[in-house]
Order: sequence, then structure tokens, then C-alpha cells
Amino acid sequence: MLKELKIADIKAGDEPYAISATPDPNQMLFTNRNDDLHGVGILTVTRDVTQGNSITFTATATYVQLLLG
Repeated sequence: MLKELKIADIKAGDEPYAISATPDPNQMLFTNRNDDLHGVGILTVTRDVTQGNSITFTATATYVQLLLG
């Protein structure tokens, strides 16, 4: 059985919904279905540290607007 482990808390808008990997191992995409001004987010890892059994990282989120008309 897999154990869920929280290693960071990243602010990603009101209702982040889906997340997808990218070819860049330091970036992921996510959608925010409750806010069109922040509709697609780009999560970028800015610091990634592993020391023994401890894993920590920090990341920033930037957004692309989804205004369709």
C-alpha cells in the first residue's frame, strides 16, 4: 500500500483540478476550474533538496488566462 506523504504546500488558486507532467522535470501544468483569469497554471520547482529520508522543495505558480470571448 502506498502511503501519501506531504512534502510541500503550494498556493494554486481557488480550485486546482487536474495536473499534468511536462518534458521538463521541474515543471508541471495544472488547471484552476474556478477562475478563468488563472485558468492554467505552471508549477515550477525552484529548490529541491533530499537529505537522508527528508525531501523538501519549493515551487512557484504562474498563470495563463483562459478568456475565450
